[in-house]
Amino acid sequence: IKAGAWADPAGLAGTAGMTAGMLTEGTKTRSAPQIAQATEALGATLESGGGQESASVTLNVMPGKLAEAMAIMADVARNPAFAQEELERQQAQSLDGLSVSYQQPGSLAGFATAPVIFAGTPFGHVPGGTPASIAKIQTSDLAKIHQAYYRPDNAVLVLTGAITPDEGFALAEKAFGDWK
Repeated sequence: IKAGAWADPAGLAGTAGMTAGMLTEGTKTRSAPQIAQATEALGATLESGGGQESASVTLNVMPGKLAEAMAIMADVARNPAFAQEELERQQAQSLDGLSVSYQQPGSLAGFATAPVIFAGTPFGHVPGGTPASIAKIQTSDLAKIHQAYYRPDNAVLVLTGAITPDEGFALAEKAFGDWK
């Protein structure tokens, strides 16, 4: 998805990354444990996350289970719940991670670099957020990022492995074909 940290709203550094990270933390039809159990039962791994320039949902599964796993992947990408309790858990984890990072000189230098080098551009903030910005993120902020950027005309689906192009197109159509 073309929605990285550059898409963070002013004063809310880390929102795009938090949005991407929370995709696997529950949908409108599945809880986070249900998503984990379903993917595990298929022998699959399903992860989501964001970077400076993009966000991704990554699925690894054996070809025989791909159709079932892609249905879960499509649900995660298209219908995140952004539950308040999950946001609070993610915020607490992010704040813990920052407190550790703030103890390391190399990390501190990294936090200072982007705001100085890229000042005045969409890249001129700390991509993962700061303690102040992370505490301000609301579920509505995540929903706005998702609504604005998580759409088929702003996404790329890549299939690799033991699958033919025709099989891939058919699976993509089944999982994502009605995505508006």
